[in-house]
Amino acid sequence: MFSRKFGVEIETSSCLNHSNYDSDGNWEAKCDGSISGLEFASVILSGYAGLAAIHDICDYAKENDWAVNDACGLHVHFDMRSETDDSRKAIACAYLMTYDVWCRYVDYSRVGYTYCKSSNADCGQVHRTRYFDDFADNQCRYEWINFAAYTKHRTFEVRLHEGTLDGRRICNWVKAHAVFIDWASSVGWAKVRNTFITMDSNEMAEFIAQLWCRAGCEDVAEYYQLYTYA
Repeated sequence: MFSRKFGVEIETSSCLNHSNYDSDGNWEAKCDGSISGLEFASVILSGYAGLAAIHDICDYAKENDWAVNDACGLHVHFDMRSETDDSRKAIACAYLMTYDVWCRYVDYSRVGYTYCKSSNADCGQVHRTRYFDDFADNQCRYEWINFAAYTKHRTFEVRLHEGTLDGRRICNWVKAHAVFIDWASSVGWAKVRNTFITMDSNEMAEFIAQLWCRAGCEDVAEYYQLYTYA
């Protein structure tokens, strides 16, 4: 099981009776001008307890007929505080090289969407930057993988996913990225680049699915075999 800490932001188009939800301190309701409902931002979560907190709010949302629409997104922050500059660069490179794979697992409407655009950066640019902060300072927060979040929160924020109140879907997305990040961190920039540079998107998808299985997340691999949009 992954141990990396994470935080989740669930955007809604409506959220009836949200003020009656007993979140045990795990969630805060916030206004967001881009949506008609509220955004529910978690505290720092981790492990099975963190996944349980996601299922809990999603169960309440289902019971109270909460909804999402095309304006809503799901954003997940992953903790980068214990990483080195080199491992942050490796993780960033891994994401920049696998964008097409992650697009398979979200609704087509999210590809190129205003608030989760594709990145203009590349692995060479990441590698040439002496300090990761310098790279992060020059990135746009509205890209599918928000490296600018590192400057403020010491996280990488994955913004690509469409809005959803499906607890299983959110948890699988969290696990999928946590395992992928842990792998990239462990092997370094050069191994990441050399692994993906000769692969097409199908080969990359298969490689990432194997990472999930080796990490004990066979359920994630099986899930994304079924829920592939592109």
